Amino acid sequence: MNSQAKNQYINVFDMMTEWRIKNKFLKDQIVEIEQRRGFKIAPLVSFIFKSQLIEWEIKQLITELDLYSRFSNNHKVSKRKIITPYEMDEQKWTLGKLILEFKKYKYEFLKDLQIQLEAFKDLRNKFIHCLFNLGSIEDLIKKAEQGLKLANNIINDIEQVNNFLEKHDSFNTK
Repeated sequence: MNSQAKNQYINVFDMMTEWRIKNKFLKDQIVEIEQRRGFKIAPLVSFIFKSQLIEWEIKQLITELDLYSRFSNNHKVSKRKIITPYEMDEQKWTLGKLILEFKKYKYEFLKDLQIQLEAFKDLRNKFIHCLFNLGSIEDLIKKAEQGLKLANNIINDIEQVNNFLEKHDSFNTK
């Protein structure tokens, strides 16, 4: 590997480390909100926050998969430019665009996550669009709780994918 590619990898890795620290803080805080009892808005707020967290984590995962593909040399996407979450934000990628991009990776270890993300997108969009429309508070809370179950599964799956990528990182010296 040439030094320019290695430096690009190191710079992206440094950014990813900062993002992971921030994400851990946000996850911990969202879980505290989610576990509040007697606070009816907690599931709604938690679901909205977790939806945003999942979007951000998918952006990070796309960057990590670009790096994995580039350095594992066993994937068709490996020749493209490594795109960072910051660039995805600049280009205003929606959850739908992120999922389309994420589906380009044909690794077996991503299949379940890719399927869950489609279901999550649909559920999240329906929830957001009914948030301020007619309907009962109880129905809204129920939809948020359903969304939280799926969001928590997705967050766990993302962590498993991150663990897999870390374990198979060509620069990992462990």
